[in-house]
Amino acid sequence: MIIDICETNLEHKDIIRNLYQFYLYDTSAEEREDVNCDGLYDFAEEYFSRYWVDDGWSAHLILADNEVAGFLLIETSDIFPGTKELADLFIMKKYRRHGIAHKVVRKFLSERRHPWLVVVFHCSKKAQEFWNKQFSIPELSDVEMVRHPDFDSANLYLLQKNFL
Repeated sequence: MIIDICETNLEHKDIIRNLYQFYLYDTSAEEREDVNCDGLYDFAEEYFSRYWVDDGWSAHLILADNEVAGFLLIETSDIFPGTKELADLFIMKKYRRHGIAHKVVRKFLSERRHPWLVVVFHCSKKAQEFWNKQFSIPELSDVEMVRHPDFDSANLYLLQKNFL
């Protein structure tokens, strides 16, 4: 399977927005979210738009054999200046268990030019399992769990060593 991670521009925004509904569906049980009366999950459009406007923010499509398989959203951290945050990573169910998310994580986090932050909410057992596996990989094992008063419902992982 050939995996491509493509940075997007405004013409891809609707694709990511549509995929984001699947992401919200996947996390709805843990997050205890319901759809609106129009059948869609609510999310802040103004915040979402920042991935195509703000410096240091980016949205990436993940392709598997040239088919849309998911997305990755990256933003600058509000709590750790100079740090990038891997905000949301989503792989469609059809493409899970093929190592795609692992490849995406390694691409971004193991080739560090700046610190990275990963926030893993306690309610998301699958995410916790995934990230525990990732942080056992030698090039990602220098992770530090940090505390922040605004995030008592999540583990914050900071990767800041070995800059290239």
